[in-house]
Amino acid sequence: MEMNSESEFAVLKIGGKEIKLPVVVGTEGEKAFDIAQLRKETGYVSLDQSLTNTAVCYSSITFIDGEKGILRYRGIPIEELVKTEAFVKVAYLLVHGTLPDEEQSRLFSTLLNKNSLLHEDMRHFFDHFPRGAHPMHILSTMINALAAFYPNVDLLSMDEDIELSTARLISMVRTMAAMAYKKSIGEPVVYPRHDLSYCANFLNMMGADVHGAGTDVIKIRGVKQLHGCAYSIIPDQIEAGSYMVGAAITGGDVTLHNVIPKHMEPITAKLRAAGCEVTEYDDAMRIVRHGAIHPVKIKTMPHPGFPTDMQPLMTVLLTLADGTSIVTEGIWENRFRYVDELIRMGANIQVDGQVAVIEGVKKLYPAPLRALDLRAGAAMVMAALAADGVSEIDETAHIERGYENIVEKLQALGADIRRVEVPVRMTRAM
Repeated sequence: MEMNSESEFAVLKIGGKEIKLPVVVGTEGEKAFDIAQLRKETGYVSLDQSLTNTAVCYSSITFIDGEKGILRYRGIPIEELVKTEAFVKVAYLLVHGTLPDEEQSRLFSTLLNKNSLLHEDMRHFFDHFPRGAHPMHILSTMINALAAFYPNVDLLSMDEDIELSTARLISMVRTMAAMAYKKSIGEPVVYPRHDLSYCANFLNMMGADVHGAGTDVIKIRGVKQLHGCAYSIIPDQIEAGSYMVGAAITGGDVTLHNVIPKHMEPITAKLRAAGCEVTEYDDAMRIVRHGAIHPVKIKTMPHPGFPTDMQPLMTVLLTLADGTSIVTEGIWENRFRYVDELIRMGANIQVDGQVAVIEGVKKLYPAPLRALDLRAGAAMVMAALAADGVSEIDETAHIERGYENIVEKLQALGADIRRVEVPVRMTRAM
């Protein structure tokens, strides 16, 4: 609502006193008397049983008329959203305030699927709920527990991080709801599959037989009942790629096991272009770099293009290239926030919008660094390994939520790296 531009007032006379009540106008032209100062001016309050004649809040995005059965969100009738729009599009609308186009919808759906997995420790919670516990009680408990496993949510400020956090919550609720149901009927939980769409993934977790999700033809074969099963998730493409880049940065010779080489093709192609030797086996890959790092042009794209999560790591590699590299971010805005950290180490990088121009330098220098997010944090680790000296990285919780035992794995490869606990400093209010 807003104040009437014509300065319209209603006049109330009581006890020989006259007061003016401003007229305010709602989002769809409905007028109301502003009685916020009524008690202060007269000592009286208004009585409106059941609030049938009272607007109780300001809203610039919604309109409700209970008598006429009208509910609009951002000008869109709720019945239209229910009948015509898919869940992913409505979720996007709630987050961004506008309905997505087809490309935005596809990218948001991909983000939801990528964040459907729960922290492994959260899965153990389900082992301690009694059989027969109400699924909603289980679900509410698990949602509250998310804050303990993702504590940095309260510190988010950038649009990219907010969208990621929102997508994580939306997607994980789906996973937790399915697990809660499985627990309530005494069956084992089933992990989600990233090769299925949002809805098909949920159905598959319940034991449905769905094929072709994400293509022009979806085939659903009926089953007699939903049942549990054991399911193994695919290897983490980005984690594997991070260690491959680490080997390239340090000039190492590393063999990675439990990988799917076909899934690594976009990353492998750029590493080979940068002068690395990559050998593929059935479920393993070996990466070796002997000579100089060649400059490369990279543009991040949706799958099956070069993944945006590998962009910070490849940028670190290209800071040491013999020439000029260009990295274009085609997915997320503000993905180059970490560049200032690399510049502090001696990197020569110029960022213009979504494009980074990297002039290779002979070496990087140690510096105090921050892990601004998960992938930027992993990039800082690799940059520190390449620098000649001691670097310290703060805010490592970002890193360790996405890389299990990263310190121990790098130590096993010969890296001089260790985890240090910094005491929390308490401040007293003045």
